[in-house]
Formats: sequence, structure tokens, C-alpha cells
Amino acid sequence: MNELAAALYAILNSDAELGSIVKGVHNTAAEDGAEYPYLVFQQVYGEDEYALSQRIRTSYSFQIRVVDKGYSNAAIGHALQRVDQLLMDTSLTAGNIYCRRQSLIPYMLEYDSGEVYQGAGAVYRIELVKP
Repeated sequence: MNELAAALYAILNSDAELGSIVKGVHNTAAEDGAEYPYLVFQQVYGEDEYALSQRIRTSYSFQIRVVDKGYSNAAIGHALQRVDQLLMDTSLTAGNIYCRRQSLIPYMLEYDSGEVYQGAGAVYRIELVKP
């Protein structure tokens, strides 16, 4: 796990309010048998910005999703509200300019072996300047 992903995990995993809603925070994928609802985050994009030949800034996009089992999406909505409170304009690492929600991931239902699963989320943009 890189420094930015580790910082994001630490913020999401250490919050008591979020921890009272989700049963776990996972980087990239939840393990088999993970308890529902859970939160999954992963880096989906990174773009460098240069001045002449020097990299001066990197923009990262992280997707954060909450997944639950059953028809109620209340836990998903509460968890995503808390994630937004935790991440908007927070400083994750040294050199972090900002962290802002960039887009929403709509609710999606999936049926598997007679079970209903659903999830929703958001994409957060994190700007880092080169130290």
C-alpha cells in the first residue's frame, strides 16, 4: 500500500462513527467472507503535471464504495455521508493540496444465488505537490 492509500485507510478505518456503520475498510477488494456492510477504496487514476521537465503535481482519483446485503440502502447512505465529512478538504499527507469529491457512483443492485447486494459510492480527487 503506497503512502497515500495508507493515509486514506488510516482515516477511514480509525473513525468511530464510520466504524459503527461499516464492518470493515478494504483496499481494492474485500476478502471472501467479509461482513456487510463494508467499504472498499481503490486508486483508479493518477495524472502528473509538469513545468518544463519537472513534475510539480500529481492528481489522484480514488473510488470509494460501500457495499451491503439486502434491500435497505440506509447504511450505505449514512456511511457515504460520513466519508464525505471525513475527506472533504482534509490533509492526507505532506504535500496534499486538497481532497474533494469529484463525482458520485449511483446505487446499483445485483442478485447472486438468491441474495440481493447493493452498493454506491463516490470518486475523490486528491492533489499532491512534489515536495
